[in-house]
Amino acid sequence: MLLRLAEGENAAFRKLYDMYYSALMDFAHKLTGNMAEAEDITLRTFAKLYERPPELSNMTHLRRWLFLTVRNDSLNYLKKRKYIQSNERNLQDSYYSQASLDAIMTEEELVRRLYNAIELLPAQRRRIFILTYLEGYKAREIAELLGISENTVNTQKKRALVGLRSSLGIVVFYLLFYR
Repeated sequence: MLLRLAEGENAAFRKLYDMYYSALMDFAHKLTGNMAEAEDITLRTFAKLYERPPELSNMTHLRRWLFLTVRNDSLNYLKKRKYIQSNERNLQDSYYSQASLDAIMTEEELVRRLYNAIELLPAQRRRIFILTYLEGYKAREIAELLGISENTVNTQKKRALVGLRSSLGIVVFYLLFYR
């Protein structure tokens, strides 16, 4: 499919769009808190993919590229939004502006720590976590996709969450998943 995409085949692009649009939209919305901006970021990501497909060796690399592009654009949006907001405020609001910037930077750091922790998970556990929580697959679908039992998928999901909770700490884990 990547070869067909690199050759400019519209059907390959459409299939990738259908596969990833929803998960990327959800991810961008979680990062930005703004549905319209999340849609813009997602569409810009696909425009970048269409205009100049990255040279990737497999679908896992493509998935990573898509999510990293959305993440980076979302973080840029947050920085830009913060810059505009801070320029509109007068000096009396400078303390509040710094607190907001700190909150954004904290959120960026949380997301960065989460991705680093995900990368440290064992390969199958990481793949199941990404398919479940970033791409929105159900346990049954993952089991079929990976050729394993649904029980194995559920066990690996639980172990992934336990591993992330222990590597991120309970407070960080709570902030990422339950706010």
